[in-house]
Amino acid sequence: MAVASNKPNWAPKNPAIYGVIDIATFAPLGCASYMAYKYGGGLENNTTKVALAFYGGSIICAFLTMPLVKRRNYLCLFRNTLIMHLTGAGAAIAFFKINQKAGLLMVPYVLWTGFYTFLTYSMSKTNTSEASERSTL
Repeated sequence: MAVASNKPNWAPKNPAIYGVIDIATFAPLGCASYMAYKYGGGLENNTTKVALAFYGGSIICAFLTMPLVKRRNYLCLFRNTLIMHLTGAGAAIAFFKINQKAGLLMVPYVLWTGFYTFLTYSMSKTNTSEASERSTL
């Protein structure tokens, strides 16, 4: 029997909200990475390589999020979103050093992944403590 996951009271309840915000924050990422590549001198420049490595790491973590959500492994999901947020922030800073517009295009993504990291942290604490309480009963 599947047990429902508990979200914090402050979290949006409608899953469509997350989808809309995901699309709005992911949409500018391609443009930002292109600008960093173009104005950073391509892959011959080490600064550009580092910036795009941060970006790639963040995107990989974003793709890994859905299987973790389906498994309801909230501690692993929190760790994944924390890495996604930190690599996204690293990419934004590195992009900004290459091209200010590229860095600014990353800001909504960094803010959203920060919120999402806080949400998954809260869910990992709530659902882990409730799972331990159920197992001890």
